[in-house]
Amino acid sequence: MVEALNDEKTRLRAARVLWAIGSAPKAAIQIFTAALRDENQEWRVCAAFSLWRFGVDGGKAFVLLAGEIENVKASRVIDGLLRVASNMLLNLLQADTVVLLFDLLRQENAHGLCSNAIPMIKLLGDQAAPVLVKTLLAISSNDEIPLLFDYKAFALLGEIGPAALPGLLELLNSERWRHFALEALGKVGAAAVPILIDTLKFVI
Repeated sequence: MVEALNDEKTRLRAARVLWAIGSAPKAAIQIFTAALRDENQEWRVCAAFSLWRFGVDGGKAFVLLAGEIENVKASRVIDGLLRVASNMLLNLLQADTVVLLFDLLRQENAHGLCSNAIPMIKLLGDQAAPVLVKTLLAISSNDEIPLLFDYKAFALLGEIGPAALPGLLELLNSERWRHFALEALGKVGAAAVPILIDTLKFVI
């Protein structure tokens, strides 16, 4: 398998086999580390993901590459890899690294990777609520946002439930997000009733 990693024609397939196995020999880790300087961006992305997958660098190289992505082909590789992200991978990432990746995926130069932003931040569980609220409040009324990002963000806040209530209360004070916040509060359930009653007092 290590020999296959050294062959340009078989290295990507070999890396995927190792991902499926769940472990990699020391020699393979050395190859992945060296590949972070390779001219082929697609191979660099796979190598960075491998180091993350095998618990070597906590995903730092992968996050760095996500921020430096220059072509659509490599971005498609990142897209595919993020779609298989799981709680296992989250355990290898520090919370601040997840937030950094979330922010990078939302950037205009992310080549359509925004669709992975919400699933990525969702891995933080209740801790995702303040991140989403901070992100939404930083978006002004004139700012354009990626398609469906706002809907997915508020849907996640609704799923988080009571832990999201402080943030949703903040969003109720935003003219842009008030309607979305009310809908999300409705999904939270009984815990949101006092807030909804107070809000209706001002409406009536």
